[in-house]
Amino acid sequence: MKKYFVIAFLFGISVSFAQGVDLPEFVIKGVKKVSLPKIEKTKPDFIPPLSESYFKYKFKPEDFDVTYVPPVDTIITHPFLRGESYSGRIKLGGGMQTLPSGEAFYSASNDNLFFSAGAKGKSIKDYKPYSNKITGEGNFDLGYYTNHNAETLPLTSITLKGNGDYFDGKFWASENPALQRKGTRGALAFNVYNFSPDKYAVALNLNGNYLRLHNENFTEQTLDALGFFEYRFSAVKLKFNGEYRKQSVLLPDYNKYQYFSGKFLSEIKVGENFFVDFGGIFALVGNDKLIFPTAGFKFSFAKYFLLTAGVSADAKYLTNYDLFAQNPYYSLNSFDYVFTKEASKINIGLRFNYYNYIDAGINAYYGSLDGTIYYDDATRKGIFDVKTADDVSEMGVKINLNLLYSKFGYFSADATFQNVRQYNGNVLPYSPGIILKGAYNIVLPYNLMFTFGANYFSHYYADLGNKKRIEPYVNLTAGVKYKFAESVKLFAEGNNLLNKNNFLLPGYQGTPFDIILGVEYFWK
Repeated sequence: MKKYFVIAFLFGISVSFAQGVDLPEFVIKGVKKVSLPKIEKTKPDFIPPLSESYFKYKFKPEDFDVTYVPPVDTIITHPFLRGESYSGRIKLGGGMQTLPSGEAFYSASNDNLFFSAGAKGKSIKDYKPYSNKITGEGNFDLGYYTNHNAETLPLTSITLKGNGDYFDGKFWASENPALQRKGTRGALAFNVYNFSPDKYAVALNLNGNYLRLHNENFTEQTLDALGFFEYRFSAVKLKFNGEYRKQSVLLPDYNKYQYFSGKFLSEIKVGENFFVDFGGIFALVGNDKLIFPTAGFKFSFAKYFLLTAGVSADAKYLTNYDLFAQNPYYSLNSFDYVFTKEASKINIGLRFNYYNYIDAGINAYYGSLDGTIYYDDATRKGIFDVKTADDVSEMGVKINLNLLYSKFGYFSADATFQNVRQYNGNVLPYSPGIILKGAYNIVLPYNLMFTFGANYFSHYYADLGNKKRIEPYVNLTAGVKYKFAESVKLFAEGNNLLNKNNFLLPGYQGTPFDIILGVEYFWK
């Protein structure tokens, strides 16, 4: 099910916010197989828009990086592949509130070629009148990668990626509950990336997004061109990336808009374990712009610790493509686009990593925001207008812990304590003061695997006047898988085990207690 309030991430490329292109050895030399522990975090239907107020392009928007975020993004590619490998999975199930539910995934690699494709969907039944809906999503990834021994363009990746999702539901908390909205989104990205381990990295990404709201006969197209360049010499790294976005809405009364942004960063090694950086950001939409210098440092000590701090800024250009992903019940005529500016942000963070067994971090920040979006249904019940607020201050602490020792399972937990307020002291709608998320996976004898998850949001409001307080969101989940045969698993998944009345939006109650039973077939 879609997350109603997730800041939409850029389909097609993965962007890392590490301060260098310090790629691991397996990327440079190439290996046949890389085994990494995996853990699925529980994913509620709603993540408030400001729980990740520093907008970042990510593959997994539910994850956040608690280390310092520098002002230039470094593109990371897949590890270079060798040999042949094939794998796939088909998963089918149904439950008390969900019927049917299904997933499919397939991947294959052959020398320098890689392909993967996946799809999943579910149908939610009427747990409240008109609350039924259908959601689905799919993606593919086709890539060509060369290693350092390639005769032509060594250490190069060329990828073509696509994503799409579908939503079909009713405005069942509105005065006209039978009012229906069908939305289809799609994205296609072409990326070329080449780097020299000792000298440079360069990338070009062309990205297109498409949104179609069928009932409103509304179509939006967005084209993006993103470039990245890094050059390294001696103890200095110079980085630059730029973005150009053109938004077109296929209706007579809409205009065409253009967005420009650029980020520059120079990183200097001043000691064996000490780095400083200086740079700046520029962003422009029409006459609205953001210009801000940035600076920071990072210092590693005692072998396992990394201390980071900095002053940064960022901007985000949000279109209807993004707004629909955040809230499918928003009013179409609220905004053509939203230009959000994080005018300044101060970060300080500490991270601890012990041989990839324990990874933990804490980050404290304070910043100011303009053009911050929020949603309000005061005009029409159950249909949310998009609004913006200026002079918003944000401060908070984020904590992350990962335990990755396979003998005891894999554990991951995030905690965010934040305060996001307008100049008059009112808390911005849908920005919880406390956000807790955790997941634990463990494999036991007798072909059994258990998963446990928890999500908790509290201290937030549905309106800017802070008169509509939302009760805490609590969702405990659990699952078990049993390997029934060589390639067959039986599974049971439980959602909202405490059967809480979780209202993610006023009137839109989340699904009650649900158990899904099914079968999974896999091969590799």
